[in-house]
Amino acid sequence: MSTPRLGDDISEEKPILDSRLPDGSRVAAVLPPCSIDGITLTIRKFNTRHFTMADLIENGTLSAETAGGLRLAERDRTATPSDYGEQRQRRKSLDSHL
Repeated sequence: MSTPRLGDDISEEKPILDSRLPDGSRVAAVLPPCSIDGITLTIRKFNTRHFTMADLIENGTLSAETAGGLRLAERDRTATPSDYGEQRQRRKSLDSHL
């Protein structure tokens, strides 16, 4: 099957598709036999709104105590962030809120 909007193909010969939509969303599709229970399709849409530390406390994602600890770790540079992948992205996002 050709997926021109994604700029890639998926078929029995190439059963895994990992691509990006024009809006930046990520698309992953997997066909059997790589996907044991049938076809798998995942679309990850990214939120355009960035959460502030206050938002994270308000919705229960972080406690005020944890947020305070993160602020102190950032200030004192005692946090040990990873320099790669998703953890780095989370760190960059967190840094922008501290």
